[in-house]
Amino acid sequence: MSFKDTFTKDDAKGESVLGYDDTAFYYFLSSVLVTVAVPWTCSVVYDLMFPGQAQVEKEFPTKSNTGSRYHYCQSATMVEKIDAARKIAKSPGNKMATMVKMIILGGIWLTLYATVLYLSGAKEIKRFDPFDILEVSPSSTAPEIKKAYRKLSLVYHPDKNPDDPLASSRFIQITKAYSALTDEVAKSNYEKYGNPDGPVNSKVGIGLPRFLLEKDNHLGILCLFFFMLLFVVPMAFICYYQRTKNYAANGVMVETLQFMGYYINEATRTKNCPELLAASAESR
Repeated sequence: MSFKDTFTKDDAKGESVLGYDDTAFYYFLSSVLVTVAVPWTCSVVYDLMFPGQAQVEKEFPTKSNTGSRYHYCQSATMVEKIDAARKIAKSPGNKMATMVKMIILGGIWLTLYATVLYLSGAKEIKRFDPFDILEVSPSSTAPEIKKAYRKLSLVYHPDKNPDDPLASSRFIQITKAYSALTDEVAKSNYEKYGNPDGPVNSKVGIGLPRFLLEKDNHLGILCLFFFMLLFVVPMAFICYYQRTKNYAANGVMVETLQFMGYYINEATRTKNCPELLAASAESR
């Protein structure tokens, strides 16, 4: 759906005020693609420049959520853990995952490029300009305006273009442009409302692709909707629950809280803290 240049009152019965607008959808799609592609590209480039570093920073962060810095001991065990994290990041499985990310990311950038090309060729909404429609300058005199009107009306008259629906639309524009510059009432309406017919209803477009309205696609869209609702959403919740069920609200593992609650009592002393921390679930 593109913006129409025909300026007529929206008083037709049964005509919907809302419509699906492909152009608005592509603007929205390009915004989403940029939001996803830019940070993801930075992440992939960082992984390529510093392989294994992201995995190490994930397992051994340098700062807490509150901004406090972590200091790790340089014992042989800790060094082995860091080396193991780097080796995991450089494993063939992770390299294959990085390759898949790059392919998907390339597809996103290609889609974004195609979207920008489409938008660059899309027609934007035009303001009603009687001088532009009649192809005259704002300083033109009344005889010059009348001459331009007669010339264009002969070219685009519907009787001379019976098989061209755009000619009828163009003829209506020419007639209204001439009225806006010659008729006092139409001129007053144009100066007040920007249209020789006076105030008109505005059409609002929905930023969704037009194919959603096509009857042939209704079954597929419903199947996709139910698939997302019945499978994707529950699976996403299950995966999220599986990852967070072992942690309490404060970010500490539930096993550690249970361990500390069982062993810490009135007889616990400060000298026992290193042993308790070493025995916590996070340290294993």
